[in-house]
Amino acid sequence: MKKNSKKKDPPSLGNIIMIGFGAVTGFVIAMVTDINGDDGGISLLRLMSAIAVFLLSVLFGLMIHEAGHLVCGLKTGYEFVSFRVGSFTLVKENGRLVRRKFTIAGTGGQCVMTHELVNDPENVPYFWYHFGGGFFNLLCAVSGLALFFITSDNTARMLMAIFAAVSLMLALMNLIPIKAMGVPNDGYNIYLLHKSPKNRKMILNNIAANGLQYKGSRLKDMPEELFSDADPDGGIYETAQALLCANRELDRHNFESAKEIYERVLKNPDLVGIYKNECNCELMFTDIVTGESKEKILENYDKDMQTYIKQTEKTYITRKRLMYAYYLITERDNDKAEAEYQAALKMKDTYPCKGEYDSEMEIIEFVKENYGDGSSQLSQ
Repeated sequence: MKKNSKKKDPPSLGNIIMIGFGAVTGFVIAMVTDINGDDGGISLLRLMSAIAVFLLSVLFGLMIHEAGHLVCGLKTGYEFVSFRVGSFTLVKENGRLVRRKFTIAGTGGQCVMTHELVNDPENVPYFWYHFGGGFFNLLCAVSGLALFFITSDNTARMLMAIFAAVSLMLALMNLIPIKAMGVPNDGYNIYLLHKSPKNRKMILNNIAANGLQYKGSRLKDMPEELFSDADPDGGIYETAQALLCANRELDRHNFESAKEIYERVLKNPDLVGIYKNECNCELMFTDIVTGESKEKILENYDKDMQTYIKQTEKTYITRKRLMYAYYLITERDNDKAEAEYQAALKMKDTYPCKGEYDSEMEIIEFVKENYGDGSSQLSQ
């Protein structure tokens, strides 16, 4: 039976707005950038310089954006956990910064912070933490625009125009409430959190659980209050809580319970895109270890799923666990399974979230011990 969650989603308004921002930014840059040579033709050197400045401005803008989250988060009671631009990640471990490698599809960077639990949802700080990134980009846009009008040097004006345009683009893309590529931006989060103190409490619980994982704690050992208000049929934050509960069931090796949650979440018509992809991966894993037919597993493992797995397999330890189980149990290919196992072991020194890594490796070892001969004894 085909799952509704595998249907192609039409382009969202958020995606269209994002494309529009990019097009307008490109138009503005083209209007203010002088790429003509002395002979009246296009100067290849100036064109390449403009492209280089644009790319550097995007990279710098992402760093400034995440720095804004960091500074505003620290000022409102949050604690630093990790800072990522692209796949370059700095994680706080035992009071010092260490380099790790990680990335999330659909995001250019991320500042992960945590916060102590707050009993009164009304008092959960949320605005400046989410607003800080776009706010810092706005400050850069204003600064770049001011320097554009102050300086008379054509090269400097070109640099400042591009920098200001990119900074403004990043600010608007993050502060105007939209969901792009299935991911709610900062403005959308602010909107939802402003509407509901319950949402504030749920996102704080999620942030707190994530912070504890980075410090080495396991989901199965965390306080029950962190998993409250979960609803597979609810909105973004209720769904996030439901997935947190499902992941805790995986950590407890309660695969049937986890599977039931993933199946319910995937029926949610408002499911965020990145959650949908992760849910399909986890449902495939729980199908494998609970003895579902190979036909059903391969139905889930379609071209879209294969593409997503390839995009995330180098940095997600969960993909190693999934593909290890797939090759060991479904395909009965011990060589490929062993390759996934060894790849998972090598991630130990680069994976940023210690608690998650320890949990995933324990699950892999559990699967290895119980299915090492290709049997499906746990489902019998």
